[in-house]
Amino acid sequence: MTERAQKPKDRKGSSFSEEGVHVKGWGIGVWIVSFVALVTIGGSFAADWNETHIFNPYWPPHAKFHNAQSMLMGVLLGGISLWFLWLTNGNRLSRLKLGVLLASLYWVSQGGAILFPGTAFFDPEFADRFPEIAGVTIEPNQVVLSGFLLSLLCAGYYLERRRLERRTEPTETSVRYEAGPAGQMDRNR
Repeated sequence: MTERAQKPKDRKGSSFSEEGVHVKGWGIGVWIVSFVALVTIGGSFAADWNETHIFNPYWPPHAKFHNAQSMLMGVLLGGISLWFLWLTNGNRLSRLKLGVLLASLYWVSQGGAILFPGTAFFDPEFADRFPEIAGVTIEPNQVVLSGFLLSLLCAGYYLERRRLERRTEPTETSVRYEAGPAGQMDRNR
């Protein structure tokens, strides 16, 4: 007797792998990635909404425009990352990958921005606040924060992926569906 394979309905807070194995809840990895996404949303406002950036009287309006653009990009990337992470339908691993990618882009681009000609970690009038290493004045908070948050994203991804792989491995009691000779779905135990 053949049965038509139906993917089980997804419920809030749970997910199914392609094999139909039920995975409940969210693991610590999703919470870690969510934390980074929240820092991405609010971090640039915390760092830039002051006299060193958006209220800096020496900055021309166009520089302030790009600073505001950067702050809003952090809000958008962090928000979309959270949206993918906390959706309740679709493939969890794909959503996790997208969430981590989106949460990392702001911090990765910050690391690459210093490589452009004429860029600096901070403006010259604030140089006395930061140490110099190998002839380059370093704003340690940016460097350390970016490295720390990217490390958290890697750890969060690793932990959640590992949890999902352990939870979605087929067991002897799970039901798998495979195509039969006529393209019909046969239920195999």
